[in-house]
Amino acid sequence: MREPNLVHIFTGPLNQLEIRYAVTGSVAGIMYGEPRLTHDVDLIVDLESHAVDSFLSRFPEVDFYRPPTEVVRTELARETRGHFNLIHH
Repeated sequence: MREPNLVHIFTGPLNQLEIRYAVTGSVAGIMYGEPRLTHDVDLIVDLESHAVDSFLSRFPEVDFYRPPTEVVRTELARETRGHFNLIHH
């Protein structure tokens, strides 16, 4: 079985919702530098509070660990915009 494209698992829904993002971390390093093995994708997402529900609905709990809606809203309310994890399982 072919391994799914890890970048697309996360960026596909972001593209559909027209949410801006930047690929960072080791995946960006692979794209612009030296190839290496990685099993994670680091993204900076420009998520607005009005889009939280539609954003989370694109990452169903049956396929992803995701924080509760109120945690995402709390992180977005931080002055530095906070952070949270989405984990595909």
